Amino acid sequence: MGFRKRDGVFIGIEVKAGRDQLRPEQKQFLDELKAAGGLAFVAHSFAQFQQSFEHRSGFAHP
Repeated sequence: MGFRKRDGVFIGIEVKAGRDQLRPEQKQFLDELKAAGGLAFVAHSFAQFQQSFEHRSGFAHP
């Protein structure tokens, strides 16, 4: 969990390894976070998360 400093938008990241899947309560939390204007991510690797974050948040890594 964290926030985007420039505007205070809440960021939630659910990290999954291997074949691990979201539990219903985790999906519900991420759906509610999105509905409230936050950024919600499911990350299976750092590279996949970074690409998704940069695309969806407007953040460009130098």
